[in-house]
Amino acid sequence: MEKEEIFEKIRKMISDRIEIDSKRIKLNSNFANDLGVDSLDIYELVYAAEEEFRISIPDQDIKFKTVREFYNYVLKEISKPH
Repeated sequence: MEKEEIFEKIRKMISDRIEIDSKRIKLNSNFANDLGVDSLDIYELVYAAEEEFRISIPDQDIKFKTVREFYNYVLKEISKPH
């Protein structure tokens, strides 16, 4: 899976869950300040990413402040050998 495709899937996930236009979601977007995402929304995004990408994100790692942090974490997990 290409990096752009992964970002688009993440962008759609965020857009679907918080009901905002996906064009507003950039890599540098801050979840709270730019997108109005709260901690419950973050957990829902994590769960969706775990399902979509077949990865596991431990609770202690859930401290994403920006879309880039979330995206980079997902990329790192996807690239791990299974």
